[in-house]
Amino acid sequence: MLLRCGLLCLLLVAAVRFALAADAPTGRLEVRVSEKGADGALPCRVHLSAAGKGVYAPGLPRFERDGHFCCPGTFAVDLPAGRASLRIERGGEYEPFVAEPVIEAGTTCRQTVRLRRWIDMNARGFYSGDLHVHRAVKDMPLLLRADDLNVAPVLTHWNQRHEKVERPYLVRVGDDGAASPKPRCFHKLAQEDERRGGAVMLFNLSEPILLKGVTRHAPSGLVYHEAARRQKAFVEVEKPFWWEAPVHVALGRVDTIGIVCNHFQRTGLMDNEAWGRPRDRRKYPRPAGFAHNVLDLYYRYLNLGWQIAASAGSASGVLRNPLGYNRVYVRLDRFDYGDWFDALREGRNFVTNGPMLFVTINGEPIGHRFGVPAGRKLEATVELEVLDRDPLEKAEVVLGGKVVATFQPDKGNRRRIAATHKLTIAESTWLAVRAFEPVRGGVVRFAHTSPFYVTVGGRRPRDPAAARFYAKWMDELIAKWEPLRAEAPDPKAIDAVLETYRKARRVYQKACE
Repeated sequence: MLLRCGLLCLLLVAAVRFALAADAPTGRLEVRVSEKGADGALPCRVHLSAAGKGVYAPGLPRFERDGHFCCPGTFAVDLPAGRASLRIERGGEYEPFVAEPVIEAGTTCRQTVRLRRWIDMNARGFYSGDLHVHRAVKDMPLLLRADDLNVAPVLTHWNQRHEKVERPYLVRVGDDGAASPKPRCFHKLAQEDERRGGAVMLFNLSEPILLKGVTRHAPSGLVYHEAARRQKAFVEVEKPFWWEAPVHVALGRVDTIGIVCNHFQRTGLMDNEAWGRPRDRRKYPRPAGFAHNVLDLYYRYLNLGWQIAASAGSASGVLRNPLGYNRVYVRLDRFDYGDWFDALREGRNFVTNGPMLFVTINGEPIGHRFGVPAGRKLEATVELEVLDRDPLEKAEVVLGGKVVATFQPDKGNRRRIAATHKLTIAESTWLAVRAFEPVRGGVVRFAHTSPFYVTVGGRRPRDPAAARFYAKWMDELIAKWEPLRAEAPDPKAIDAVLETYRKARRVYQKACE
């Protein structure tokens, strides 16, 4: 009886609150957005809240987990009377607009917004992309415009979730209201295999990879990798701490590894390795330690001679990021979708969720490969410029995984770092430049170039310590999978996975010698 009365009281309170909310005075907010220097309505991303709740314009693409919707440059919503919170963004190349409009009951508040582009990366020869996209295909044209992104392959196939998509798979998006028109396109056929071994992403497929008998533990992700390669597709190891990442590197042909990955989010950091290999938190304390662990794992592959470009992805649609929050900037003389991926494969790029990097070595751009005769040395002059719309903390030159130079922003302009660094290189190695913003509110923002490579006497880099590290990793992975054989419906499937892991281990063991 008491329980019934309690439930009736709760229902009554809820009904009263609903009635009060329905009768609460409201007003209307109408917003028009354009770019300074242009008259057309400018597509953008909107974060709007009132009375402590997110508000979304009807009929427009929304992603409530990140609290935003995207609009074509105009929108109108009804809001409760009082002060609202409005933030409008358009990717990382525009200054955000922030306001607190006051909504009066029974009236319309009209807001005119002019966004300012603080940098034009296309004009500098760099074209942006996001390599981890879980948004609806039908929304992609507006989403690309709203966050000023050039390239986005859409993961329409994810494990056993297969979305039917029609040809042509490559879609070019029309112009928007920006002062300078930009090329934009997306590909409708990308696939992610994400199971216990981690995730591998496959781009520019000609057909989906539909395997039978797939479980969380078998086959290994390398089976998807090899099937994609037969289609001449592009293969990315989504994060370097996934358990099977060393398998893909040792036995496949990995084009990119995600280092500005989806754990880096607009409002914070997902400070864990999910079901991947956990980091040593004493060596890599939170929050910046998460980033340094990711980088050190990537560096070990480079130290073993694999030339793998860095990449970035946001997982918008699943994790708390808008499209293009983490992005890749690829250097091109002229934009073309196929050329963009070819240049990315060659490492002519940097990755970022904040700073913009411009780096040359001896006048050569990011990704250049220097060949040096045996017995000779490379006299290298690194010239770097870092620009940001927010204050910077530092920029660093990394040689073979070690920081060899650190530069601070000028006190008069903390949004720019410009420096020159000279060094002599006598053995095969690689160089990169990275830049960090100060950690604010748990948000980690940084940028990193893909490597420049130096090959002396035709020899690849050699790092027995890195080889031992990954050989031990493979031992741990084998130990995790061996007990599964006794419980598996098909023990032979687990045997095949274990044989793949042992084969990868032999690659690292040989590199130890």
